[in-house]
Amino acid sequence: MAELVLVNPPLTSWEQYCYLQQTSNNVAPLGLLNLAAVTREAGIETAIVDAEAQGLSYEQAIEKALSHNPSVVGVTAVTLSISNAAEFASGIKDADNSIRVAIGGPHLSAAPEETMRRYPVFDVGSIGEGEVTVLELMEAFRGKRTFDSVNGLILRNGEGTYRTPAREYLDSLDHLPLQAWDLLERFPEIYTPPAHSFGRLPVAALYTTRGCPAQCTFCSKNVFGSRIRFFSADYVLNAVRHLINEYGIRELKFYDDNMTFSKERFHTICEGMIREKMDITWTCVSRVDLVNEEMLKLAKKAGCWQISYGLEAASPRLLKFVNKGTNIEKVRKALNMTHKAGIRTRGYYMAGLPTQTKEELEETVRFALKEHVDDFQIHLFVPFPGTPISENVEQYGEVVGDWHDMNKHKVVFIPHGWTAEELDTAYSNALRRFYMRPKTVISYLGQIKSWDALVKFIKSGVTIGWHWVFGSKADAKHDEQAQAKLHSHAMHHHGSATDPEENKSAN
Repeated sequence: MAELVLVNPPLTSWEQYCYLQQTSNNVAPLGLLNLAAVTREAGIETAIVDAEAQGLSYEQAIEKALSHNPSVVGVTAVTLSISNAAEFASGIKDADNSIRVAIGGPHLSAAPEETMRRYPVFDVGSIGEGEVTVLELMEAFRGKRTFDSVNGLILRNGEGTYRTPAREYLDSLDHLPLQAWDLLERFPEIYTPPAHSFGRLPVAALYTTRGCPAQCTFCSKNVFGSRIRFFSADYVLNAVRHLINEYGIRELKFYDDNMTFSKERFHTICEGMIREKMDITWTCVSRVDLVNEEMLKLAKKAGCWQISYGLEAASPRLLKFVNKGTNIEKVRKALNMTHKAGIRTRGYYMAGLPTQTKEELEETVRFALKEHVDDFQIHLFVPFPGTPISENVEQYGEVVGDWHDMNKHKVVFIPHGWTAEELDTAYSNALRRFYMRPKTVISYLGQIKSWDALVKFIKSGVTIGWHWVFGSKADAKHDEQAQAKLHSHAMHHHGSATDPEENKSAN
């Protein structure tokens, strides 16, 4: 029995990554883990169904959620998975129309009205930070308060929808309980990154900050806002300790936008890891203007082996256009410092940015090939709902895809001066040129520490090569297979809902 069931809806690795599906990254649903910790602490019986990680079909996910006999089901979704969330919710309603379904997550926060209009199956939406909202919303569902008295909601009335006042951001984060890891089935074994992206297993992910003060126009800050707020170093070290001691975690992925924003806090976290001799390796994300040599040396000593930077493009004009607030000199300096400290670099780039020319994309690829970029993560630009750039993106080109196509591997925006085919080819060529170099292959093989990881690495190479040779025909077949899998009665490749012990590769 659980009064509240929180659900990450079914989503296949093909839907997320297309032909790069063998490089898929299974990350625990951190938002749901935060909410579950808070509701459980308040005495609300809570369960989590992570249908995506478990590779469940719609039918299996619905059955699993209903097995807890909930009165409320809360579903999270990104833009790519919002239609999956709606299909799942329809199945819940078909089975028991008395169950209330709430939708939350990044997508709903970015496009509340349009989402509720498209998907009438959702009874209520939670916009923004959810920890306080979920407790008040559960009181409203129990009849203890009115829905209108809960801030941060989008509700239905006769004419359509309306919002309650905005939810205030939490000023202090340290009072929040640690994530409810114990509510995840088969954690940590099914939460595995791609073969080249971890030093050791098992792996877990954490956020140590919320909010981002940067003003990049391609990014949405609808959930956590523009003001950066910190979990204290003590809180972070306690969370790390808990994962090591309770779950045997050996590697952490810190997914904050800017873990290094407070140098003092970053130092204290690193020094704590060193002082306690924590047996942990880790990776994090930063900006090129928020690192220095001293920090990088200390991070290396504390177990950091990779830092990801959002580099976007190698064109000074484009960096200015997207309001990145960095320049090529700062990028080069950060890459060199990170390399010198013995830490691998991952650069995030975009192809098909509004106003980007073919020459500018070529300039970006050449820069990545020449500089100290160990991992070249180039994605196709997506005008996500809620981003500043999406508001007037049509003046720069044509939007050709809908929400379900927004996985950053399909062309959904064609800038002026390009065709869809030219952009897709340039994107594939960029990946091929970087990853088919002997230098890159040898570097990646050096990262692999087990036979399982080696098999996964070889599989990913074969799948990507197959796409490059056979292209869209093979892709269309995969699209069909992904949909068939979601709508099937039983799963073959993954542990089924009724047999959680069956060995499953990461989705």
